[in-house]
Amino acid sequence: MKQLILAFITVIFLNVNAQVKKLPDTFYKKWIASTEENDNTKGINIYRPIDFKAWPPIRFRPQFDFKKDGKCIWLKLEPNDMQNFEEGLWKFYKKSSRLAIYDTKGKMVYHFHLQKIEDNSISLKLIDIK
Repeated sequence: MKQLILAFITVIFLNVNAQVKKLPDTFYKKWIASTEENDNTKGINIYRPIDFKAWPPIRFRPQFDFKKDGKCIWLKLEPNDMQNFEEGLWKFYKKSSRLAIYDTKGKMVYHFHLQKIEDNSISLKLIDIK
């Protein structure tokens, strides 16, 4: 019985910590937050291609545009509710399936664990920047 429980826990752990090792060509496009699909219990944020559908209005809907050359443009919400596009760089760490976004000064502004990527969706879990 003890071995069965250990095997079950191992399978759950491996599924929860799925690794994305390679980014497909479909990753390099403009993504917009599909907040209606987020799994808030697990902290998973779903992003869809910007032209996936007509998006209902909300106060702020994050966006990222990942370029093949490592450049990134994202929509930033300012403290006064203004929204501006920022430019910087992104890096994917294959070993840990981590995606980091840096501003033009090299400061990390976003840090995600890439949970899953498909042609029409990416699942990201935000990691605290320390």
